[in-house]
Amino acid sequence: MGWGSCLAALACVGLLRFAEAAISAAVDPSSQSFVLPDGRTAVFHGLNAVYKLPPYIPCWDCGFDPQLSLNQGDIKTLRSWGVTAIRLGVMVEAVLPQALLGEVNDTYVAAVVQLAERLGEAGIYTLVDAHQDVLSRSFCGEGFPEFAVSTGNLSQWEKFPSPLPVRIDTDPTTGLPNLTQCQEVEFALFNGAFEVGAAWGGLYNNMTVRSYFAKHWSAVSQAFGKAASSRESPLKLLGYELLNEPVPYPITSALEQGYGDRVNLQPLYDQLYAAVRRQDNSTVVLYEPSVTNMLLGQVSGFKSGPGGRTDDDRQGMALHLYCNALNASGDVVNVTDCESSLDGLFDLASSSFATAGGGRMITEFGAVGGSAGDAATLSSVLDRADESGVSWAYWTFKGFNDITTVNSVTESLFGTDGKPQPLKAAALARSYPHLVPAAPGAPCRFRFSHSSPLRELVVEYTVGRAGPGAGAASLTAVLFGSPTYHYVGGANVTVLPPGAGVVHMEQAADGSGWTGWVTVEHPQASVGVPVRLTLQALTPQNATQAAP
Repeated sequence: MGWGSCLAALACVGLLRFAEAAISAAVDPSSQSFVLPDGRTAVFHGLNAVYKLPPYIPCWDCGFDPQLSLNQGDIKTLRSWGVTAIRLGVMVEAVLPQALLGEVNDTYVAAVVQLAERLGEAGIYTLVDAHQDVLSRSFCGEGFPEFAVSTGNLSQWEKFPSPLPVRIDTDPTTGLPNLTQCQEVEFALFNGAFEVGAAWGGLYNNMTVRSYFAKHWSAVSQAFGKAASSRESPLKLLGYELLNEPVPYPITSALEQGYGDRVNLQPLYDQLYAAVRRQDNSTVVLYEPSVTNMLLGQVSGFKSGPGGRTDDDRQGMALHLYCNALNASGDVVNVTDCESSLDGLFDLASSSFATAGGGRMITEFGAVGGSAGDAATLSSVLDRADESGVSWAYWTFKGFNDITTVNSVTESLFGTDGKPQPLKAAALARSYPHLVPAAPGAPCRFRFSHSSPLRELVVEYTVGRAGPGAGAASLTAVLFGSPTYHYVGGANVTVLPPGAGVVHMEQAADGSGWTGWVTVEHPQASVGVPVRLTLQALTPQNATQAAP
């Protein structure tokens, strides 16, 4: 367990009093932390929700489904786990569907904005993700419509899946690769196919293809930006993530450190960033370096984000951390080796974050099963996240008909019985300070003793001043601790020095007790005072209730 560090800002209002107006996060460049408009420093704990096949959006109107729904009941569950962010897949092939040949599907765009607003009503922020894996269904993947994929003039023997020694037939109904055969192959291997490599080259070098992608981001940022600027919308917008897991072109260039970032991605991201900024000049834009960097132990080649260092308050880097040593059931094979590997990847991520500046977020990690070893591996990664105060999003909340993943069997939060996987849920529902009203330039530290009997969360910071226009509740910290997994017999919060804060334990409207959310309101007299908040269980918890 380590000490988290985040430079905080001016002031804070309670999460539990949701504003009616929309909110967009920003970045404090000095700490690389997320901040809210009134100055609060925010740490986000999130989950991925990416629906890769039609209808490309989780089901809202249906009843609970352990793999497909994201409805009001699911949102209640997310809140009970301390989730404050959803990385929501907004697919290019849905925004610009094949049937419309480049025209925007306004109905789909409106639907994903509405879903994000429903999340916002519960205080959950949305990170809009242009997701892809292997670019297109033409290559057993998803992301881009067929008309927006350019492979140039390839000979017949270079067609997909050549030169891979696999058989993928064409579905006579769809004209696309047979999905059953596709899923018998590890999806990442398809990036080694000649035609897939050519398609990545088309994305980076074909201006027509790039213009389609820019059109996607123009439409999406216009819709989300409009909602984010509205006083009527409940949207909570964390940011836009330009492209999921980009692959360098040619694939052999991955051996040259930083090549894919400098040569392939920088020009593309510059164009996409400009498209976003023409519609939305304030929302944070996240960009991901070449996915092969981490696999090869390389730091990113980015020296800054696409907006240059002057835009570090509204851009940041997204990285993914995975241990791929999983068995057929999705469980970690060797916990010690996996933790060591992830520790090294976290060091690489920290170096890449520091070099590029701006914000930072781990937007994917995990994809593991529900064993004790899996939960221990998750906790190891999240201890490192606490040390640096970095926000994160686990892959994945639910399966959502995932056709391209390393562990489709058990990676979601729900088991085959439709119930949450308890050890995994406990590991992810860890205690943390979501919002902290600390003085600018002063460190905020936090640690969660997730395997100790009292599940102690300690948060230390110096109380800051309220920002311009902040209300009466502007000096308020917001903490989370799970009564389901870590504080079964209740919890207590102490504030030192005495009198430096008034504690409120949010109670459920149905009378079922404490929800897990806590606010600590600091009086004006506490400004400039170093404080220590401690959340701990009233009674010792047993091992079955612990995240390992």
